Amino acid sequence: MKHFLIFTAVLGLVYAGTLLFWKNRPDDDISSPFSRAHTQMLKGVGLACILWGHEGLAYNFSGIQWIAAVGVSVFLLLSGYGMAASWRRSGLERFWSKRLRKVLIPYLAVFGILSVLQGDPIRTTLEYLSVVKGHWYIAYLFGCYLLFWFAARLSGGEERRLIRLLFVLFALWLVIDTLWFVPDKVPALRARQMFAFPSGVLMALRRKDILKRLDSGLWALLLPLGLAVTALSQLSVIKNAPVPVGNALSLLTVFPLALFILWLSVKLPKTFDSALLSWLGEISYEAFLLQHFLFRMIRRGVPWTLYAALSVVCLLAWALHEGTKRIQFLQ
Repeated sequence: MKHFLIFTAVLGLVYAGTLLFWKNRPDDDISSPFSRAHTQMLKGVGLACILWGHEGLAYNFSGIQWIAAVGVSVFLLLSGYGMAASWRRSGLERFWSKRLRKVLIPYLAVFGILSVLQGDPIRTTLEYLSVVKGHWYIAYLFGCYLLFWFAARLSGGEERRLIRLLFVLFALWLVIDTLWFVPDKVPALRARQMFAFPSGVLMALRRKDILKRLDSGLWALLLPLGLAVTALSQLSVIKNAPVPVGNALSLLTVFPLALFILWLSVKLPKTFDSALLSWLGEISYEAFLLQHFLFRMIRRGVPWTLYAALSVVCLLAWALHEGTKRIQFLQ
């Protein structure tokens, strides 16, 4: 525990240094809610939560996986927002081709190549490549895409109808997943994220209304709400309760915390005015894919592996990001 706390303190000092000496450029206005600069910065926050949480988990730091789950919720919220904004501009034109080029192909390449290089059994590699049995987040993300596409087709272009349909479809998904497909190790793995994506869609299609409501201090209550419900979900009486009870409760764990981060970034933009966050946001997807494999190098009791894993993930993600920008069909 001591080594991971020192690692966390070092990261905190590095971040504080970037707030002083490596700020965003003046034209990168992160204080404008839902601007490109703002959403990229939030992706950086989400990635930082995931990397820090997964490093702590690999180092056997108990309970920190919740921080990573908050980061995933931020990712899904922004993914829903970006998809709805794109739909509003150009409808469903090239909908699946964009998802295949920018999400699926990089996933297949990274997971396929690294699985082989790390000597995984052929069965494991094939499960990664199948997507359905691969990384849960990628499979879940494509489920989100499918439901959005279906709701958009049924909505006839009417935004209010799309929003209603989408929340109904996700509620049905939650029920079906809870009753028949719940993960054995982490029953709430998907359930706790179930309304992040559709809420991002809602924010994009009701942007003006959301911006007005962001001025309310009531958003600050999301922090104690998320923390209290998360703590409640860890009680033995809840863990031993029927899965539907735990999954219903999980809806108010990490998602409110992701919304709180969004609100805080709007109310206190100077706290997030770090070019490091924007850079992490730029490489966020590549880093998310790579960290699944490279955090295997972390060894408990060997603190330098914490720094090495983080450095390798970020450097390789940057190289992959720059490389894919030069492949025309992936753009």
